[in-house]
Amino acid sequence: MIEEPVDCFILAHCIAHFRFSPYILMRKLYDALPSGGYMFLSTVNAGSYMRVMQLFNGQHISERVPPKENPIFVERAKEWNRTGMQQIWDDWMHVKEYTLPEIKELFTATGFKIVKAEHRNNHPEWNRTFWKKNLAIKLKPNLADELVVIGQKP
Repeated sequence: MIEEPVDCFILAHCIAHFRFSPYILMRKLYDALPSGGYMFLSTVNAGSYMRVMQLFNGQHISERVPPKENPIFVERAKEWNRTGMQQIWDDWMHVKEYTLPEIKELFTATGFKIVKAEHRNNHPEWNRTFWKKNLAIKLKPNLADELVVIGQKP
C-alpha cells in the first residue's frame, strides 16, 4: 500500500475501467488520507448527451465486442483472466460507466464529505459541431460529458 504521506488522490478517467468494486479502492484511499485530505475523481457520464443520443438512435453505448480474439489482449489479460479465453473486458474498454448519484454514493459510503460534485461539458465552445449538444446541456446540465467529484476526509 501507500508508504509516503499524501494529501490528495486523483482518479482521472479510470474508474470506468475497474474490474472490481470501486468501493474497495475508495476505502483504501480513504484510509491512507489524513484528516482534511482530498479525493478528486473524474469520469465519463453514463447519462451524457452522447450516450442518450446513441441509445435514441439504436446504437450501443459501450465499446463494441470484437468478433475475433486479439492475441495481444489475451496475453495481457493472463494476470486477471485465468480461463485461457478472451473475456469481453480483457482490453481497456469501459466495464461500467457511472451517473453522478452513483459516484456521490460511492464517496459518502466510504466516508468522504462531498466538497464539489458537478457535470462538466468538455466542449463548451459554441460552434457548428457542438451547438446542439451544448444547447441540450445548457438546458439539462446532467447531459454533460463528464462527472467531477471532490471529496474530503473529515
